[in-house]
Amino acid sequence: MTEVRIGTFNVENLFSRARVLNKADFASTAGILTKIDILKSELAKKVYDKDAIATLYEDLRDYIEFNVTSSKGRKHVCIWHADTGTVEVDVNGRDDWNGHIVVKRSKFDDVTRKNTARVIESLDADILALIEVEDRQTMEDFNADVLGSRYAGAFSIQGFDSRGIDVGLYFARGWTLVGCATHIFEMVDDHRIFSRDCLEVELAGPGDVRIHVLVNHFKSKSGNAPAESDAKRLGEATRVAEILRRFDLRRDFVVVLGDFNDTPTSGPLAPLMTVDGLRDVFDAVVPPVPVADRWTYHYRSNEQIDHVLVSEALAGHVKKVEVERRGIADLDRYTGGAQVSFDTVTSWRNAASDHAGIVATFSF
Repeated sequence: MTEVRIGTFNVENLFSRARVLNKADFASTAGILTKIDILKSELAKKVYDKDAIATLYEDLRDYIEFNVTSSKGRKHVCIWHADTGTVEVDVNGRDDWNGHIVVKRSKFDDVTRKNTARVIESLDADILALIEVEDRQTMEDFNADVLGSRYAGAFSIQGFDSRGIDVGLYFARGWTLVGCATHIFEMVDDHRIFSRDCLEVELAGPGDVRIHVLVNHFKSKSGNAPAESDAKRLGEATRVAEILRRFDLRRDFVVVLGDFNDTPTSGPLAPLMTVDGLRDVFDAVVPPVPVADRWTYHYRSNEQIDHVLVSEALAGHVKKVEVERRGIADLDRYTGGAQVSFDTVTSWRNAASDHAGIVATFSF
């Protein structure tokens, strides 16, 4: 008999995090991201409203900077004058400069990194999807420097998110990567389908078990256009459902997992959650996990936005499902004292993440 543990965890980066994402709550982050989107729209205009740009930059200067690759005699887009507390806009319109906004980053201290490692060690997964990682090399460094070379390999393909959040996969010794595919370049109506990627990896493991893993991180609900973010997630879920048509879900071992940024019964996720032959591991285990015990994230309430879905062929092998929440700060408050954070998680600043990890155990 072969036992395999497969999990997912949104780590919110491993060594450094965009400052805009390193906030105490979702509402604070969402407000800043909304202003960044508005600033981007202002900076795309042929003629600038300098007062509007100055006001936005004054609120955002701790979180962003400008990478100016060329300009018409100017070196800056916005200049902060500390002596007067004012912002000077040094360009007149989009034609005056080439470049883009870059998010500033905050490096993690040793405690934060170790808390992330504690969650990963607790999950004890043979195959672990990581959401919001910087890149493959960072995964390799974290594995060697913090996890004690726990994993035999790490895989990630850099996407197009400017905040440096990609999806990746760790796999243990005894597993070999035998195939991979990325969907970062797929477009519809001149827009990228995936905010990050639907990363496909085929792994061969002990007992000649072959598993196809599809790692996802769908568009978040943050920003000033809920209808647009819903439509984006709907497009991502629809495309993953289309990708699954290549498989025979009653014969092939397939896992679709990651941070879907929405709840199981939401409209945007419906095309994926209703795929014939695909099941949530929380429903596949006997007895099913109660809905109240499935939550992985707290905003205004406890809700499940991280998911592990398995093909019908794999569902019959599920023996146990666990949720690791102790890397979340204020866990006692979210659970009425029923659960508590790791003793080393003392605030949201050194929390491993604001997401829980999920791991399912399969027996073959």
